[in-house]
Amino acid sequence: MKKLTTLIIASFLIALVLYSVVEYTNGAEESGGEYNVSGDTDQEGTAIVPPEADEGIEIGEQAPNIPLQTLQGKKTNVDHYKGKPVILNIWATWCPPCKEEMPGVQRFHEKYGEDVTVLAVNATSTEEDPSNVSRYIQKEGFTFETLLDKEDQLSEKYQTFTIPATYFINSDGTIHSRKFGPMTYEFMTDKMKKLD
Repeated sequence: MKKLTTLIIASFLIALVLYSVVEYTNGAEESGGEYNVSGDTDQEGTAIVPPEADEGIEIGEQAPNIPLQTLQGKKTNVDHYKGKPVILNIWATWCPPCKEEMPGVQRFHEKYGEDVTVLAVNATSTEEDPSNVSRYIQKEGFTFETLLDKEDQLSEKYQTFTIPATYFINSDGTIHSRKFGPMTYEFMTDKMKKLD
């Protein structure tokens, strides 16, 4: 009797999970991949690396020199941007908290872009259609540097547990601080003042 009850409960939970996945997928297809962004920047973000993965890059360590690609298809890397502070933001087009913070990132870039490089690194391997990245950036009119992490090398090396994830990097390439989850323009401005 106990085994039968356990089997029934387990079957119910599996069915519930499958139903939720189907409903979520159908909802995303019906909306054309667009999501209603709530305006709540207290959201935690969205997981893209398994929780059992290593810690990743720590504060004080040198930012790894990861090969990336520009939206125009040119190869670049993280070291290319050394010499002034960098705000490295990992994001995806399907991530509502990422979309929520983007206007603030743009505003920051417009005001402080001469002093601090903003790198918006797209977790491209998680995108349903990689061409969504360039369409989204163009549609929204964002002008900060957008790079593609097509091979997941940056996300894996940094062990990005959730996105958005942001690393504040000093001009010498060392990690000053980091933030998991969305950030505001004011948060970025405050962090910028502490970068070397």
